[in-house]
Amino acid sequence: MRRGVYGEKGGPRVADLLFTVARMLHEEGESTLAARHLREVVEISGDAPRMKTHLARALWFLAGIEDDISKVSNEPREGSGMIQNSTEEKLTGPEDMRERANAVRKSIEDREWADEDSDEGFMRLVTWMLW
Repeated sequence: MRRGVYGEKGGPRVADLLFTVARMLHEEGESTLAARHLREVVEISGDAPRMKTHLARALWFLAGIEDDISKVSNEPREGSGMIQNSTEEKLTGPEDMRERANAVRKSIEDREWADEDSDEGFMRLVTWMLW
């Protein structure tokens, strides 16, 4: 429904919704579907300056979910972590995703909080969406 209102890329509201749904799915044990939603956030975020916070947060949490999935299956999934972002950089695994999340976070200006490599630290990047 949000895509119908905000368009295919959707912007911050759609990214925030997809992120929230991904977190709920992961909590319910639907990690593969959660990862798919987070990959979608990465794709729609692109290089848009106003989407950097959403991109960094999605990459950080996607790395954690990919770690969880690989622990359960004890082997990398086919095409699991492969993301090609708009700068043609290929992210092939959780460590690449974490590095990219940190790089994106460093490029965000006027952040209120100090850098913290934790879920909470990346959650703080995105302000509350009152929608």
